[in-house]
Amino acid sequence: MKLSTVEHALLRNGVILERAKRRGESLSKIERIIVLAGRKLAREQGFAAKSINALEMEGERDWDQVLQPLIVKAVFAYFDGPYEGFEPRPDYEVLESNHPGLPVGSHVCADQLVEVDIKVPKTPKYEAWAKRLREQKENK
Repeated sequence: MKLSTVEHALLRNGVILERAKRRGESLSKIERIIVLAGRKLAREQGFAAKSINALEMEGERDWDQVLQPLIVKAVFAYFDGPYEGFEPRPDYEVLESNHPGLPVGSHVCADQLVEVDIKVPKTPKYEAWAKRLREQKENK
């Protein structure tokens, strides 16, 4: 049986909740937002509270998902330009991910990666990166 998007989101909520229990921590801000958004969407689609709870409990017992380690592979994408009074900040593109808050294709900063215990990828110095971009522009 194929699950609807809402059902899949509720199962994922259960996985998120169980992982937090196993860590012995409360949900992170991103995890709370994901769980609440999934529940809101389910209520808007007409799901009863018992159905929402049942699907989340089913997700909590999906050991293949719960015990699977979080894997996120990100690479340096670009620097978010220097603004008045602010240093340039590197942005990273997520290439592979099973983390609920870091979907594939999203752009994240180093703080977001560190927050979820993901190693920050190698980052070039801003000056070298800007110089390389200027050279590429001139060569076109």
